[in-house]
Amino acid sequence: MAIKRSGVGYADFSGGDLNFVIRGERGDCECSPGCANCYAREILERYGNLPAETKTYPEKLYRLRTAVFPRGGDPFRRGLWSRPLAFACDFGDLFHKRVPDAFIVQALDLMAERDDVDWLVLTKRSARMATLVGSWRRRRRQNVPQHLWLGASVSNRREAMLNVPIVEAMGRLGATGWISYEPALVGVDWTAMLGRYHVDWLVCGAESGAKRRRFHANWARMARDGCLAARQRVPFFYKQGSALHPGRNRILDGQVWNEFPH
Repeated sequence: MAIKRSGVGYADFSGGDLNFVIRGERGDCECSPGCANCYAREILERYGNLPAETKTYPEKLYRLRTAVFPRGGDPFRRGLWSRPLAFACDFGDLFHKRVPDAFIVQALDLMAERDDVDWLVLTKRSARMATLVGSWRRRRRQNVPQHLWLGASVSNRREAMLNVPIVEAMGRLGATGWISYEPALVGVDWTAMLGRYHVDWLVCGAESGAKRRRFHANWARMARDGCLAARQRVPFFYKQGSALHPGRNRILDGQVWNEFPH
């Protein structure tokens, strides 16, 4: 079956069967200050699709084995003939405590097999990701494929300090390791952070919506400047500034930053 195009600014496809994990009701999923105004919760509540607790959907995962990611229409984010970027579980977290280890392994196996797609996986539970991906790699006796983009979400300095080293470790295992600094709630010294640790990609964005919290463009500049100053230059993607609707106010110092790794 075909997968729908994504409204996420850096992905080609999301939603539908790509949401083979969906977050549960309020309190089931929140684990970070960035969770306070979760867009996934609001959308799921609006349409009455929010399960009582975080839930897995094996039938969706199974259908992804033969899913079609069509090239027709608008070009992909990185060009018409690039591999499609598919955002897995953007309404949930693959590494949530309620997701069984065996299901996570099945998901990793499927994404590894589908090397015609670059798979975006983003978690707020990077410690569990590190443990399970490490054991999965040892079982396979080979590196994590580069087309698995394993990332962690951070909103403040503490989360950056905890998550950036783990993302660097994912890169050392062979994956494309990335950081989503969204929603950015405070400034982070990314020059120091990326001077010590290497990540393959950094996405930065403000919070959107009527309840959005304050955001300073200087926080985005600190992220961009850290990427530019890194010993191994880090591609920088500025997803959005502060606005009612997502994807707005994307110009930073006269430029739209749409950089991708590889």
